[in-house]
Amino acid sequence: FPVTITLVLCVALLIPSTTIVAVHKEPAPYTQKELECLAKNIYFESRNQPKKGQYAVAFVTVNRVNDHRFHNSVCDVVYAKKRVNNKYVCQFSWVCEGNKRVRDSKAYQKALYIAHNVLTSYEEITDPTHGSLFFHTKKVNPRWRNAFRHIVTIGDHIFYKPLS
Repeated sequence: FPVTITLVLCVALLIPSTTIVAVHKEPAPYTQKELECLAKNIYFESRNQPKKGQYAVAFVTVNRVNDHRFHNSVCDVVYAKKRVNNKYVCQFSWVCEGNKRVRDSKAYQKALYIAHNVLTSYEEITDPTHGSLFFHTKKVNPRWRNAFRHIVTIGDHIFYKPLS
């Protein structure tokens, strides 16, 4: 009888710690620079959008990092641009608008928080864009939009995936 109780207690003590270790994942590593690049992209592209819209911009950015058609670092994706007809075309409009400064520290702190969440929990958080790689505001109608499939509209942004 005492052996049974001891065995049950030992098993009971082992299960919780094993469960905690199995469920808890270490955060994905990222650099301070990547955090800041993602936070700036969230801030400049969507600080006036609802929280879901800010998460959506973060996910598009990280979705691109994880897609072989784009650069494989957050900062390279955010600052990607190419020269077309002697003019630079940027993936995110604020990058081509020149030296932008953060003027709303509260909005930037929120962007940092969202960036951290997405960078550390990308696999666990539901992507509100369902894997989208592109977006634009409702105010513009870029020519490229017809080459992509509309996925969702969140706030003032329309999100797209490639057709194939």
